[in-house]
Amino acid sequence: MAIYAFLNFSLNMAHLYQTLYLSPGTKKKDSQAFSEWLSQYELYTEVLPRRGIRVLGSERRFRILVTDLLSKCLELDSNFMPTLRRANNPLQTLLASYFLVKADSGLKRANEVIRAFIDRTKCRISYASAKFLYLYLGCAFHRMDAGFFIPSVTPLDLSIRDYALIDDNTNENAFVNYPDLKKSELPASTTTAFDVAKYTKRLTQCPQALSSG
Repeated sequence: MAIYAFLNFSLNMAHLYQTLYLSPGTKKKDSQAFSEWLSQYELYTEVLPRRGIRVLGSERRFRILVTDLLSKCLELDSNFMPTLRRANNPLQTLLASYFLVKADSGLKRANEVIRAFIDRTKCRISYASAKFLYLYLGCAFHRMDAGFFIPSVTPLDLSIRDYALIDDNTNENAFVNYPDLKKSELPASTTTAFDVAKYTKRLTQCPQALSSG
């Protein structure tokens, strides 16, 4: 549900559960569980009359949460194009396929940005780092096109380069330059599962060559 809510202004759960051939009783239980799960990430749902619900809260955490979920369903080929993970279960395939269609414009922009970045800096980026950066940028471009931006970024006492991957937006670029921000700003489960700090360290070492491990 998080991915559907992320990709749309609102989520009509009744329609979604009818499409998936799930009962109203299941929808009611899942709605409560979904709200409780979101609260771990300082996100919450708002009811929109006759439209369904939408997820509100920290845009930063919402993007990382969805990027984390997608990273379990998608892989990248040698041209930085997304492919479905072969080991996906049917639900993962459904969600990932929907994302690839819905976020197509943002993903194409992400591909262009990463290619230009590599050509400009001559970096060698590990697979894990490239996958994170690609999926995050695809999500970011999709959300920005929908009018959702990161309102502010807490400066860190780090000496890093500004790679300006996202044009004309200081807050968005700052978050990409060191996307883990403060560890305390992210739930422990997200930070552990995604190991954002590891990817950030690799990226901020450019233009030196990065290890492929």
